[in-house]
Amino acid sequence: MTRRAAHFAGYAAVVALAVAAWGAAGAPWPASGVARSVLVPGDPLRDLLGGVDYVPDRAALDGAIAGSPTDVLVALAQDAAADPGVRVRAVRALGLYPSDATRSALAALVAALRSSEAGYDLVLLRAALLSLGAVGGAGAAAAIAPALHHPSKDIRAAAATALGATGDKDAVAYLYEQLATEQDELVRQAISEALRRLGGG
Repeated sequence: MTRRAAHFAGYAAVVALAVAAWGAAGAPWPASGVARSVLVPGDPLRDLLGGVDYVPDRAALDGAIAGSPTDVLVALAQDAAADPGVRVRAVRALGLYPSDATRSALAALVAALRSSEAGYDLVLLRAALLSLGAVGGAGAAAAIAPALHHPSKDIRAAAATALGATGDKDAVAYLYEQLATEQDELVRQAISEALRRLGGG
């Protein structure tokens, strides 16, 4: 092993020990520094994002993350090496933090996953759509709308629900356009409910 390789191996070992110690101490994670993809058992954020079908509230997340929760959750959402369940729940948690940065990150994730047709990516896409709908704001409806044409009825229904959540009247036209050709009854129900929420149906 070269001196350079030995140096980096030693550094990696120190980082691993620091991560383990931080998690064991139950201290909040910093928003920057140690790689967010390393979430060890006992880490408060991992514990919060580790439950099945559970997303903690903002107060719990704020208490587990030192610094900007948005920055940390965006980093997790973008980290393909993160635990899949933790990543999905990080994406869902972003819906609790409306901001331009959150909207931009979620819109980018939706665009990147839009062509996915099976597996974990669909779960992630659905979560991103719903969180983007919750965040709303300028451009959210336009970013969500293409998913109304997705091959998966679950994604189409999620897109309709997300559009309804945006509160954006521009979403009404997207929903009516899809309603005219949509064959699946559950998706049609989601569209109708979204239109009702937006005052367009």
